Amino acid sequence: MKTPPPPDRPFDPDDPNFDPWADDPNAPKEPGLSDDDDNDIPWSEPNEDAADENEDHEDTPTPLRVNPTAPVRGPVALLDSQLRGEIEFEILFQQTKAELLRPLPAPSPGESRRIFQLLAVALVLFLLSFLWESVRWIGMAVGVVFLHELGHFLAMRYFGYRDVKMFIVPFFGTVGPRRPETAAGWKRAVTYLMGPLPGLVAAAGLYFAFRPPVEHALFELIRMLLILNAFNLLPVVPLDGGRVLDALFLSRRPWAGTVFRAFTIAMLVVLMIWVETVIAKVVLGLIATFTLLATPLTHRQARSRKVLGGHFSSMPDHLADVPNDMLRELFGVALALANNYDPTRLAVVMRDLHGQAAMRLPSPRVAAVLLSLYLFAWALAAATVTPVAQAELSREEAVRPLLVAFQAATDAEGREPEWTACLNCWRAADPVIREDAFETLERVDLLSPKGVNYLTKLRPIVEK
Repeated sequence: MKTPPPPDRPFDPDDPNFDPWADDPNAPKEPGLSDDDDNDIPWSEPNEDAADENEDHEDTPTPLRVNPTAPVRGPVALLDSQLRGEIEFEILFQQTKAELLRPLPAPSPGESRRIFQLLAVALVLFLLSFLWESVRWIGMAVGVVFLHELGHFLAMRYFGYRDVKMFIVPFFGTVGPRRPETAAGWKRAVTYLMGPLPGLVAAAGLYFAFRPPVEHALFELIRMLLILNAFNLLPVVPLDGGRVLDALFLSRRPWAGTVFRAFTIAMLVVLMIWVETVIAKVVLGLIATFTLLATPLTHRQARSRKVLGGHFSSMPDHLADVPNDMLRELFGVALALANNYDPTRLAVVMRDLHGQAAMRLPSPRVAAVLLSLYLFAWALAAATVTPVAQAELSREEAVRPLLVAFQAATDAEGREPEWTACLNCWRAADPVIREDAFETLERVDLLSPKGVNYLTKLRPIVEK
């Protein structure tokens, strides 16, 4: 073992070439570098001095290598255990960092297959829809979904989301980054609001500018815009409205978020009981079930955001902007949590940790402004839904006497005076109301064969 350096050569930390043995003729020679074969100690043989040094430090814990189960081979095996661990840690960190920042490849065969299956299902539903709806209705529905998703898409691109992809298929519309990304709370809230808000503005503008009658195609388009976008404004977590509130107030408040989700489930159950159509009941029931199953996970995620956000208070939104020192800290946390030494797996954990740490709640002033925007969207929806619903109710009240007269004539099997009263009622009605009554009767699935015969007989008589 080396003895301490001579006292006349003190340690100089500013001299990178400092050697305390430079002027000492009795300095011990480095192993493997001596010109004297008798004193040469090859690297492949154990060094007795090193063994004595290890015995002197038996009580010192050995630093944990990145992968303690892997055998040590090559030149790294000749290094000190601490230095060896640092080198292995650095190698694994660089591999994980490369995987973390690697650009997305082309979709894998599995991903392409899933997209193809989705397109196939959507195509089947699209073809089946012709059994009960017109081509015009399908075109308007696809356009409404496209406008909704386009708002999300443009907001994501504006705020710098990367690898954003959007595809629109009948009954399905989706937009989002292929790789999960994180943004500040106010950016996420604006992104969620930009889905329903443009559709509601379009619906209000079209209705109050043109005041179309109920039978007009423009009225049907306005109604579609209202149904899709007002439904998405509901404060339910899977929908845009619930995500807005989560981004503004709940993403770092575990118990507040859990209480909010319990309220969401109760609201969905009430709506499921209130609605009449079977499809609506099934959709609301599925949303309530998924919300219930996801509540424990979202609670744990909120706790993680609270802890990580306090430690990484200045975490950038995008991984490419994270400083190297902060990436090393994230890597250390991921290594401890994952208990895995695969760079791909560690990159996934680091990406999730970055997302949890970067989800920052907006300031109270910004949250108040965005909450006002959310309430404005609700006010706009209510201001448009009210006259639209009143117009539909007025049309139903105008059509009801014709339906009652036809039902009475059908029950009387076309005998007098019910048949004559039915003809007079239908002839006196407005042609638009009369056509609406015909369409209503033609959509009745349980119309008896006699009713079908009387309906076929009635049309040419009243249209003369």
